Amino acid sequence: MTTTRPLGRWHGKRRYFGLHYDLHAGEKDTELGARCGEADLGPMLELMGPDFVQTDCKGHPGYTSWFSQVPEASVSPGVVKDALLQWRAAVALPLLGDLGHRGRKTAPGLERRHRRRPARRRPHSGENVPAQSIPGAADDSADARTD
Repeated sequence: MTTTRPLGRWHGKRRYFGLHYDLHAGEKDTELGARCGEADLGPMLELMGPDFVQTDCKGHPGYTSWFSQVPEASVSPGVVKDALLQWRAAVALPLLGDLGHRGRKTAPGLERRHRRRPARRRPHSGENVPAQSIPGAADDSADARTD
């Protein structure tokens, strides 16, 4: 006998279900970000229906698994696509620099059942984020408002 479970909040309304994903980049990696696009992540997220997704994208020796414009950044030589950007697109969370897209909550074509309304967040203390990408900082404070 086969039992089918409904997709979505299979874990009930009083609990949260999250997905934690690690991508600790190193100097010997060769295909970082190659297999985490919408086609790869969409079916998994649809089936799991997580309430949140947490990703660690900085390796233990300090390598990032994303491309960076910061001159001092230690980008892993194996980065072929930006994994963090792809994960954020798949779960419809904007990067801090994308908050200036007044009122746009998700990327076009990404409105699916597993998408959540993106939360606006400020970086944790010590997080390496350029000041111009933080809402209310520098000259872009008017662009960051969505009201």
